[in-house]
Amino acid sequence: ILESIIQFSYEIAGFNRIEALTNLDAAPSMNLLIKLGFKQDGILRGYTSFQEGYIDQRCFSLLKSDWQKKSAVIY
Repeated sequence: ILESIIQFSYEIAGFNRIEALTNLDAAPSMNLLIKLGFKQDGILRGYTSFQEGYIDQRCFSLLKSDWQKKSAVIY
């Protein structure tokens, strides 16, 4: 299902970039993003408010050109 959403985002909605944020220790989420072709851009320090303070978030992105290269290999 995620692949279909990504494909729609690029082909129909006209996106060039999709971003995803995870907690720093969210290994299953990070592994899924990497499997889909996302690349880590970096850490956004103090990005999200949580309880009484702020926490860091890990930022991933997938460019349309990267998705097209990955899709060409799969199909």
